[in-house]
Amino acid sequence: MSSSIEHVLPLGNGWIVKNDKSAKFTTITDTKKEAIEIARNIARKKNIILLVYAKDGTIQLEESYVE
Repeated sequence: MSSSIEHVLPLGNGWIVKNDKSAKFTTITDTKKEAIEIARNIARKKNIILLVYAKDGTIQLEESYVE
C-alpha cells in the first residue's frame, strides 16, 4: 500500500491543505498555523506524512505518522 502525503502550501495570502492523491484542496485557511493543525490531524488519522512548505516553496517541516 503506497502512503499518501498531506501538504500545507501557500496560496496567495492564505494557506491550503492538500493531499497528493486528491485533485482538490482539503481546505483553505487564512493562517499557516491553522492549516498545519488541520493537516496534522489528517496525517495522524490516516497514518501518513505531513509536509509543510515555506512561502518560497522549500520544505520547512516534515512529520511522519506512518505506523
